[in-house]
Amino acid sequence: MARGKSIHVDAATHDRLKQRGVFGESFCDVIKRMLDQMDLLDEMHGEFTWDAKGNLVSFVVNEEAGGTA
Repeated sequence: MARGKSIHVDAATHDRLKQRGVFGESFCDVIKRMLDQMDLLDEMHGEFTWDAKGNLVSFVVNEEAGGTA
């Protein structure tokens, strides 16, 4: 794999990335997996509520889109 861009993160973020990874997985793999999960959330029909730190705190299914609660 070609060498990519450097992303500078603080120590707390670095520790959180390490906690999300599995043995042998690169930080790039961890970030791609998290972005894939965000893409899945974006594709869902419904209403999201995020807190000030960007955490998903509630999800209401949009009944007009055919979802169920």
